[in-house]
Amino acid sequence: MAGCSAGGHLSALAGLTPDDPQYQAKVPEGADTSVDAVVGIYGRYDWEDRSTPERARFVDFLERVVVKRMIDRHPDVFRDASPIARVHRNAPPFLVIDGNRDSVIPVEQARSFVDRLRAVSHSVVGYLELAGAGHGYDLMDAERAGAAAHATSLFLNQLYRTKTRIAAKEVI
Repeated sequence: MAGCSAGGHLSALAGLTPDDPQYQAKVPEGADTSVDAVVGIYGRYDWEDRSTPERARFVDFLERVVVKRMIDRHPDVFRDASPIARVHRNAPPFLVIDGNRDSVIPVEQARSFVDRLRAVSHSVVGYLELAGAGHGYDLMDAERAGAAAHATSLFLNQLYRTKTRIAAKEVI
């Protein structure tokens, strides 16, 4: 599963919440909601942190526009929507891609998320930081978009090859 910006957030959340009863209500019984791998591209991974002015403005935006609830009164809503708070040892493999000139979601968000994944998850965690790339770089910067697509291809190909090899061993 992959996505950019809000799609990166949602892809990460889906990858970290397989079979979570909170999200299973509208899924057919017995459906497999696991994700084989996640590619998050300039996503927002933390809905709780107010440690910088930018992060505080984002939480204020969530309170007013998206969640329409105050974090002080409903911290569980913000925590549940934060991929960084849902990282666990059985997380799927992740590739996180961001630009170091992202003014919408500063790159520190991706770095923190990757650090947390690497500290907790037993899966592969890849990280690509594109020098000079801003938010939405893939819409107007073919060179950097090509580099990100190539890195994604290498990451997914390696996962596929490794998974195939493991499955073959299990049969023998």
